[in-house]
Amino acid sequence: MMRRPLAYGGAAAALLLLLASPFLSLRFGVADDRVLPPDAAPRQTQDIIRQGFPAEETDAVQIVSAGAAGGDVTRYAAALSQVPGVAQVDSAAGIFAGGQRLMLGVTFAVLLAMTRSVLLPVKATLLNVLSLGVMFGALVWVFQEGNLSGVLGFTPTGSLDPSIPILMLCVAYGLSMDYEVFLLSRIKEEYDRTGDTERAVASGLQGGVPLITAAGGILALTFAAYATASVSFVQMLGVGMAVVVLVDATLIRAVLVPSLMRLAGPLNWGPLNWWPRGRATTSPR
Repeated sequence: MMRRPLAYGGAAAALLLLLASPFLSLRFGVADDRVLPPDAAPRQTQDIIRQGFPAEETDAVQIVSAGAAGGDVTRYAAALSQVPGVAQVDSAAGIFAGGQRLMLGVTFAVLLAMTRSVLLPVKATLLNVLSLGVMFGALVWVFQEGNLSGVLGFTPTGSLDPSIPILMLCVAYGLSMDYEVFLLSRIKEEYDRTGDTERAVASGLQGGVPLITAAGGILALTFAAYATASVSFVQMLGVGMAVVVLVDATLIRAVLVPSLMRLAGPLNWGPLNWWPRGRATTSPR
């Protein structure tokens, strides 16, 4: 990575963007009985009703806003989260509580305080979003479009219920930020000791990535076990989380992070890192 950061980083970024590309076809929808296996009694009953007695759903509540822009959704979700009794609002514009949008701003501030750098928190946020894009790309390709439905034994409905992906987004972003903080702390310690960015990145990579990769492999194996469940919700959780953990612990932390830091050089540590941390002076005797 240190010798050819552009080649390795560019190849990894291109592969991640390719894996995330199905996300452009994401469609959310309301879940129904098809999340159950075909031999389940409730599923068989609903199949008969759906095929022989077509009717409108009576228990689904849907809110549709014609021509609403992103800003309208943001303002509405923020205002709704301030209504007494509403703990949280999950929307396409983000997650809101008490009128404020959660997850990203808090982690950005934590990284800003830890690294005393503006570039590193921005880079960490963008790479975490990229890993989430890969996760959603996998969900679209496998569950929305129905690829691997024969292997996993589920019935594709042409859309994804938003409840599980939102939960996965929160968990995956938290895990990704854990890995980032751990790796950056090793790199920052070495840089504070030597003042050499290239040496700090190489040393932090050598000391941190084996542990991150091992932890990611264990987590991915655990999540992958969920793919053997009979309910597609649980399968979705297992496949999506296994993919995002593996991608994050390998391509992103072991390739993209060091490549980008190597290319940025001294810019990684400015301008906040250039501020004085305090100076002790003594009066002459």
